Amino acid sequence: MKIVTLIEDTVVEYGQEQADQLLTHRHGLSLYIESNGLKILFDTGPDNSIIENAEKLSIDLTEVDFAVVTHGHYDHGGGVSAFCRVNASAPIYLHKKSYQDSHFSQRPGSKMKNADFVIDKKDFDRVVPVDNLPSGKQEGVFTLDPLGKVVIITGFPKEGYIPSGNKNLYCQKVGEDIVNDDFSHEIAMLIRENGKNILFTGCSHSGVGNMMKRAGEVLEGESIDYVIGGFHLIDTERNKSNNQKDLQVLVDELEAYPGTQFYTGHCTGSKPLQFLQQKMGKNRIHEIKTGYQFSIKT
Repeated sequence: MKIVTLIEDTVVEYGQEQADQLLTHRHGLSLYIESNGLKILFDTGPDNSIIENAEKLSIDLTEVDFAVVTHGHYDHGGGVSAFCRVNASAPIYLHKKSYQDSHFSQRPGSKMKNADFVIDKKDFDRVVPVDNLPSGKQEGVFTLDPLGKVVIITGFPKEGYIPSGNKNLYCQKVGEDIVNDDFSHEIAMLIRENGKNILFTGCSHSGVGNMMKRAGEVLEGESIDYVIGGFHLIDTERNKSNNQKDLQVLVDELEAYPGTQFYTGHCTGSKPLQFLQQKMGKNRIHEIKTGYQFSIKT
């Protein structure tokens, strides 16, 4: 399995001789994945930056078989229409609530801001709501490929560690009041390849431990070998008084999976990442940046 980070908040460092290859980093996430003979775009970042970065990284987005957008925020779905301009046929899988509902953020002392992404009307024929697909033998699990190697997972439990930053995030159904977002529009992707199980998350608003628990149910006892994506710990980083206490709850949850490797960035935050690495070891918690590429042997 090959994974290339097209968009992330930070960027890998290049030498002076590679200055012409400098990549654009943005607040957001986009991963290019090659697995099981498929080419997948997992989230699209906030804008058209994925197009230029893909070219510089020698990734041909015209060959992508399908894209997945994990939830209804601009930093994960803002590049959808840009992607559709270069790829004429790939379906876009997401939860219908991610575009039917409106989404907002409001930091303490600040005005409420719209957090939605916009899909051009001409691209809506490419949109496939996963919750309209038939479930397999497990409810809320949707298969994206003929071999059943790539599935979308929904319906995460709401126990254990939940990111404290969620309290500043809101949603609104048409004709209803604005309420705290329950992130029922959040999805994750699970890939099985040659005996390895890899869980991809966008922001883990539902709590990465909860998402792993749900994936474990889907796997029916099989181990989760890798978790790749954002953990949404940034708000905890800002709240220093609760930082270690909150993060220790998450560490305890992740330690229940001693064989799992974690690759994270975007909304995880530098200080929480350092805390996780201190507690669990840098050999288990790896940082991803724009331009970071790695392979998983399967």
